[in-house]
Amino acid sequence: MEIVSARYLLTMKEKEPLEDGAIAVELGRIVDVGERTSLLAKYPDATEARHPDSVLMPGLVNAHSELILTGYYASRFSNLESLAHGREYIDWLADTIKFKREASTQQFIHAVQHGALEMIESGVTCVGDVSVFEGTCKVLEDTGLRAIVYSEIYGGRGQIAQDLFENALAIVDEYYDPSRTARINVGLAPKAPYLLSKNLLSIISRHAMEGEIPLKIRAAESFAEMEFFYDSKGQIGEKLFPAVGWDGELPPPHIKTPIAYLADIGFLAPSPSIVNPIHLSEACSAAIADNMCGVVYCPMEISHFGHGRPPIERLGGRGVEIGLGTGASTSIEPSSLWREMREVLKFVGDEVTPYDVMRMATIGSASCLGLENQIGTLEVGKIADYIVVDLPPGHEIGKGYIYGALIKNTSSQNVSKVVVDGEVLKSIR
Repeated sequence: MEIVSARYLLTMKEKEPLEDGAIAVELGRIVDVGERTSLLAKYPDATEARHPDSVLMPGLVNAHSELILTGYYASRFSNLESLAHGREYIDWLADTIKFKREASTQQFIHAVQHGALEMIESGVTCVGDVSVFEGTCKVLEDTGLRAIVYSEIYGGRGQIAQDLFENALAIVDEYYDPSRTARINVGLAPKAPYLLSKNLLSIISRHAMEGEIPLKIRAAESFAEMEFFYDSKGQIGEKLFPAVGWDGELPPPHIKTPIAYLADIGFLAPSPSIVNPIHLSEACSAAIADNMCGVVYCPMEISHFGHGRPPIERLGGRGVEIGLGTGASTSIEPSSLWREMREVLKFVGDEVTPYDVMRMATIGSASCLGLENQIGTLEVGKIADYIVVDLPPGHEIGKGYIYGALIKNTSSQNVSKVVVDGEVLKSIR
């Protein structure tokens, strides 16, 4: 048995930080939580890993990423000036789809490895990754990260969508663990409601419900999407459909919102996670809450494309679990959930507290992945996925300010230890 102690313990089950707190870990599970002195007295034969100038907390959970796009921007832009001008969302979406089709297996392997190592360095212990690369599960398995790998499906009504769907089912057959305890698990990720036929969306949702398979989709994300659902016009039909190989006439106007459409066809019944739902009416928010869907926001991606302001307070008021992700590559900088947390606070100001934001990056994200009973908090019986974050030297931080101080000041170099399943993935001491 090992007792891991720190100046502050953030369990994320309780809001109040515990000074001089500790957890007892045995065989990769948390067997006790409490004050350091109490646990040392209770388990006199245990070894201690003490971190007197640090914070002990659950590992960060990145609820949405696309690791195969790590390095995408560096490969597409020759200089920082061109990158700074940004891109239209639909142009970017079409180009990333093209990139995924053209990239080699070796490019994908390198991207996933590099992206996963960036996450570990920054304190991420679990990721919900979306991928079209069949080898993503094996690559992530080798890194030690916990992951749910969602097979991405798109392509309209043609052969592309059918092939991606069949590949996704094959991956589910090989890797799916219904107990949700395996370090690597899998799910299904139809890319967006406008990139698949109604029939295939219904089939995917029924398959997910019957097999209790994790499911996620991007929806209600951009103005272009809202425009397309109402009148079947705009950039999606003009630019994106040709890029994904959608042949023939455009679908007729739905004259409803994407969330209403998904609810009508039964797609929300398996309680999927919905990524970046920005444009939500009260009725749409209610549909998300009534179907117990999780919501994942990728704040840096939202800011980059100018999608709008996430309705975090409204959804949270309805009891919707909200998680955070780094999303797809929109920068040449390494991905960081700490930077995403800082961006949330810019979005919402005083509507949420730093504790609320930290909760999104831990137990909120774990809930969006269906792993809330396994990870996301430090409590007895849960898997020992935790990190140690060093406090800024020379600064006296009261426990009432610890969440804000961590979000404001933490980067990868402040994360001194990363542990998954009791296995140390990073230690700088």
